[in-house]
Amino acid sequence: MIDYANNKIGAAEREMETTYPASSMSDGERVALYLIGHMLLAAPDRTVVVDEPEIHLHEALQSALWDALELARPDLSIVYITHDLDFAATRMRAPKVVMRSYARPTAAPQHWDWDVLDPVATLPEAVVLRIAGSRRPTLFVEGVRGGIDHDIYSGLYPDHHIEPAGSCEAVIAAVTAFRRTPSLHRYKVFGIIDGDDREGEERAALARASVYVSPLACIANLLVVPEALAVVGQALRYTDEDIARRTTEASRRVASHLARRRDTVVATRARATTIRRLGTFNVTGNGMQDLINDVQAVASEDSLREQYARAAATIDDALTAGRYEDLLRLDRNKGLVAEVAAAFGVQLSTFHGLFRRSLRANTALRVALRSRLQRGGVRLVNE
Repeated sequence: MIDYANNKIGAAEREMETTYPASSMSDGERVALYLIGHMLLAAPDRTVVVDEPEIHLHEALQSALWDALELARPDLSIVYITHDLDFAATRMRAPKVVMRSYARPTAAPQHWDWDVLDPVATLPEAVVLRIAGSRRPTLFVEGVRGGIDHDIYSGLYPDHHIEPAGSCEAVIAAVTAFRRTPSLHRYKVFGIIDGDDREGEERAALARASVYVSPLACIANLLVVPEALAVVGQALRYTDEDIARRTTEASRRVASHLARRRDTVVATRARATTIRRLGTFNVTGNGMQDLINDVQAVASEDSLREQYARAAATIDDALTAGRYEDLLRLDRNKGLVAEVAAAFGVQLSTFHGLFRRSLRANTALRVALRSRLQRGGVRLVNE
């Protein structure tokens, strides 16, 4: 609350009788007072430029203050200059301009390189602003901010902006929407999703759309590939012989883990394939019977039996061969990493911690893991 008594400016908290002088105001209070006065006293129908509207203001107050000032002065055109992308996203009805660079050569006119961002129907504006403001290639991943996908891919690709999108379907939709927006074509946007039983042409079609399918069943399996196990073993001060022995034990445990769940894994793989086929089948006619026929062609009993048999053959072949790499490609159960951690004689949380620290500190590990993903078809910009 501002008090103007006796030609002096004072301030007080709500419902308090005593005031304190302007000289005792915090920086945030002084800035807020200045901004309020500047906006309310501005000449009608003018353009007001506000540089860093967020400065010295708590983020909980920024949006509320500027909402109130915009409402109080609807006759003004307000141009905000800000580095705070979250604040920019709160100006929901305002056009957004991203300044990329400025040059003033000695023998040529000054040059501003800037974009007016068009909205993307399927993406929150805050996401578009983060991507435009990062000035790095963007990689959409599954999961949430701070989750395992975000954490691992941030360490693996520090030269990319990592943007969690949620599900694999959301990653695909986000990359597709971004690339279909003409004004955003200059931004390099990619996606990476878990293997999730995808094969052949499905992987190729997604790659053509700049969405890459990991060669591993899930992101957690990247923690237990041989390259990672060697580094974790070294961090635990195991000898090369001990690391080799424990890696062999890890492979045995992973195979046993999959064998115990064989029927569930086969059914899950067949179900996932059928669901994806249902999402992409062609409608050959317009009537109800045509629709029934098309669906039955994908999900008939014979079709389901065929998908189950193919899934069973894939899993059984992997179990018979016992190849560790194949097991990591097929088994996406979270308990798999716990089995490997046990083989290395540590708790799961300790294993996770060792991997994360190694990923950030060990350049050779990052290079090895990125090369593994490259060999599996993941090819991002700058690689």
